[in-house]
Amino acid sequence: MVYYNTNDWGKILMANYFLFLDELKSNNEYNHFCIGGCFIEESYYRDKIVKQINQLKSDIFGNTSIILHESEVLSYKGSYRKFRNEKDKEEKFWRMLGEIYKNNDIHTLCAGVHKENLKKYYPSKNEKDSEYYIALQIILENFVHFLIDQKGTGCVYFESRDIQSDFELYEHYNMIVENGTLFLGSKLMQKHLRCISFPLKLDNNIGLQLADFIPNPVARDFQGMAQRDLNIFTDIKNKAYNGNIDRDDRFGLKKVL
Repeated sequence: MVYYNTNDWGKILMANYFLFLDELKSNNEYNHFCIGGCFIEESYYRDKIVKQINQLKSDIFGNTSIILHESEVLSYKGSYRKFRNEKDKEEKFWRMLGEIYKNNDIHTLCAGVHKENLKKYYPSKNEKDSEYYIALQIILENFVHFLIDQKGTGCVYFESRDIQSDFELYEHYNMIVENGTLFLGSKLMQKHLRCISFPLKLDNNIGLQLADFIPNPVARDFQGMAQRDLNIFTDIKNKAYNGNIDRDDRFGLKKVL
C-alpha cells in the first residue's frame, strides 16, 4: 500500500530519493528503540544498487530470490545455515555488503531513543512523546534537511508488517508531515515528502534489505557495546548523513536520552 502526499504536485523539483527504513525494538540486549536505514537517489538505486545486491546474492547463494535478513544471517537460519560450515562464504558476504555501502552514493540515518530513560524523564508521555514518534520525527527531519539542500523530493519505505501496524505508522508519518518538526515547518515537510509505502517481504525490495542491516550495529554503538566480529558498522558510520557540516552525530546517527 502506498500513501501519497498530493500537495504541491505542480512544482517540479530535481531528483527523487528513496528512504528505506527498518526498526529495532528495545529488549534485554538493547536499551534503545531505533529506526534506521539509508537513502539513495531513485535512478542510482535502480541502475546500480539493485544490480550490485543481486550480484552479491548470485555470488553467495546462486540466485537472486533470497531475502537478505540480518537476524537470519546472524542466527544461521534458512539459507544462511551454510555459513556455519562455509566461513569463507560468510566472510565474503559481509565484505561484499560493506563494499556496497563503501563504494556507492548512499547515505545512512538512524535515531535511537532510550526507552527506560524516556519513561523516567517523561512519565506522562502522550502519543507525540512515544519512542516511535520521536525517532521517526528525527529521521524524517534529517531526510528533509538533505532534500531541501538538493531541491529534491523523497519517498519513504517501511516493510509491511500487518494492516494495523502499517496504518499506525502511517498516522505517525502523517502527523509529522502535517505538523512539521522542531526545526522544519509543515510546508517544507509537505513539499519534499511525496509518499510512504509498505512493500511486503515477498516483494524482495532491495532497499529494505539494505536497511535491515543498519539498526542493530548502530544500537550496539549507542550502548557502547563491541561490534560483532563480522560487521559493517564502519561502512554504515562513514556513510552517515552529516548535514554538510561534518555533524553525523546530529544529522546521521543520533542518540536521544
